[in-house]
Amino acid sequence: MKRFLLALLISTLLIIIARKSNCQSKFSYPKFSKSEVVDTFYNKYIIPDPFRWLEYENTREVKSWINAQNNLSISYLNGIPFKSKLHQRIKELWNYEKWSTPKLEAGWYFTYKNNGLQDQSILYVSRTLNETGKLLIDPNTFSKDGSTSISNISISPNGKYIAYAINKSGSDWQEYEILEIESGKKLKDKLNWIKFGSIAWLETGFFYNAYSAPDKEKVFSSKNEINKIYYHKIGNSQQEDSLVFASPENPDWSYGVEISNDNRLLYIWISKSTSNNDLCIIDLQSNSKKILKVIEGFNSENVVLDNEDKNILLHTNHNAPNYKIVKIDIYNPEPKYWNTLVAENTSPLSNVAISKNNLYLHYLDTVKSKVTVHNREGKFLHNLKTPKNVIINLGDTDYENDILFYSYTSYLVPTTTAMYDHHKQSSTILYTPTIKNIDLSKFETRQIPYKSKDGTPCYMYITCKKDLNLDGNNPVLLYGYGGFNISILPDFVPHRLAFLEQGGIWVTATLRGGSEFGEKWHEAGMQEKKQNAFDDYISAAEYLITNNYTQASKLAIYGRSNGGLLVGAVMIQRPDLFRVALATVGVMDMLRYHKFTIGYYWAVEYGCVSADEHQFKNLLNYSPLHNIKPQRYPATLVLTGDHDDRVVPAHSYKYITTLQENQIGDLPCLIRIDINTGHGSGKSTNKLIAEWTDMYAFTMLHLGMRLNY
Repeated sequence: MKRFLLALLISTLLIIIARKSNCQSKFSYPKFSKSEVVDTFYNKYIIPDPFRWLEYENTREVKSWINAQNNLSISYLNGIPFKSKLHQRIKELWNYEKWSTPKLEAGWYFTYKNNGLQDQSILYVSRTLNETGKLLIDPNTFSKDGSTSISNISISPNGKYIAYAINKSGSDWQEYEILEIESGKKLKDKLNWIKFGSIAWLETGFFYNAYSAPDKEKVFSSKNEINKIYYHKIGNSQQEDSLVFASPENPDWSYGVEISNDNRLLYIWISKSTSNNDLCIIDLQSNSKKILKVIEGFNSENVVLDNEDKNILLHTNHNAPNYKIVKIDIYNPEPKYWNTLVAENTSPLSNVAISKNNLYLHYLDTVKSKVTVHNREGKFLHNLKTPKNVIINLGDTDYENDILFYSYTSYLVPTTTAMYDHHKQSSTILYTPTIKNIDLSKFETRQIPYKSKDGTPCYMYITCKKDLNLDGNNPVLLYGYGGFNISILPDFVPHRLAFLEQGGIWVTATLRGGSEFGEKWHEAGMQEKKQNAFDDYISAAEYLITNNYTQASKLAIYGRSNGGLLVGAVMIQRPDLFRVALATVGVMDMLRYHKFTIGYYWAVEYGCVSADEHQFKNLLNYSPLHNIKPQRYPATLVLTGDHDDRVVPAHSYKYITTLQENQIGDLPCLIRIDINTGHGSGKSTNKLIAEWTDMYAFTMLHLGMRLNY
């Protein structure tokens, strides 16, 4: 109790200090006790962990710490003179109608719509594309604060039911509910403790995957193990569901399920990391219903596109780092029997859509989109004509009529939805957003090549005003990710415009570890080569300075999740290079990340301290938490959510506390802990606007920017 009162007293004093200082004075941060916890690795490396107690999410001490840190940060951020006007401007830019790409299932078109400022997009359903249709699910009615969202909808083959996942407070935990589509009536069925779930309908129910209920005290941090596949019959309780598949001897395996269009094959995906998966299939027409092991070894990424009786069409990078499409007989699945339909290309094949007669292939060519159309045997037919300099996102198809739904976007092109009719060989725009109160023609995007520390060619996208003056005095926000085989591609987000119109430059660097140039590019930035991603990012910053886009005192960096790790690492390695660091939901403790929720899945990406001494030393060498030392760091704003059960907030808690202890000088090191939010998925519009307002206000203040309106 004394500790709690002391924390509140310190927090109150800091609020007074921050207000008087107008956000510029040297800080006195909340002080809390340190523990004597140490870990010993390989009988010779002794690593202290004095803030281990911040890992226990529900204790009074942690709640006291959160209150003290949030009070300090809120006071500081609210003291920024132009924050209120900036918030209003971002809200204005955000306020335009948005539509998703249609999804056609069982004779129904499903589309998400947001009128501009609704916290969650609403799901509509119709029988034709020419009507808005009726409101089917409005998640804005699920919670007062807009923190509950829906995801992962699945339609029964007869078009009678829709199963949908509910995510509360941004958590990855999902609850499944079911509606009658025609009447809108919600059934009593409710399924819990699902995470990264999938649904495969068959007859009067569906297959799905779930975990056992976690410890009540560690719902958002305990390790998730022993995933299982069940069959749920409509009208039954979850307790009555039949167990279909589990492997308790492999507690780190998780599953996904899907059923073929003809209801013949049940696909079971098996994963034990964020990279690569195995595939098992049950032929539901066979008498034995035996589980057939089609792909084993966890050495390739595999997605089934469709089946033709007992043959499947597979999008895979097996012996093809840039991916290919093959046809496989499930009863003779050895690779020597595979029939290659579309061979590996020099550009990575990032995504594929399929219809009754056609394949639609999306390639990344130097981080630019190219879509080709092929027949089902892989023969090239023609390129899909789309606007230049945009990124194409393939959606679903009208399978029987060979129609592809897709969208396109870029940094300066709002997401536009379209449909391509193969029989007419032409596209029709379905919806183009109207952006108010800003002239997008005043801006431009440039793709610039640069070289990393070791000479590796990289690229960056630079978005700025057309009349940019290269005098080395421009404020820059540099974004990066570099991991998990994820491509970071141009996109349109309205908040970015508020920074651009004030003379800011937004830069996105293409870093090793992603998938922009295929699996080899991914492998060049993972495990013992993770430093390559950091070097690529640092080299991008150095290029911007050398070529007079900016200078160190005008340069901010931003990343989230694995990108938060990126920011946390490079600001420690090169604190002289940046003025501002924004690290959102970052992985900061590389020695313990695998001990929480689904974190052990990242071991393939990062390595793991328990694997061997070499991996331990590599992780320790760049772990943001463990490399902090007394020096002058950039003005730092760390952001996390108290319900983040993917990258648990303890990463950010421990990192910022250690950083505050070691910061030299008067630049602030603050943490913004959002309540009732998670890793980012499903975050309400109001919370997103508030979060980006704080991030830009903090950045613009420390880059010396002022609003010109």
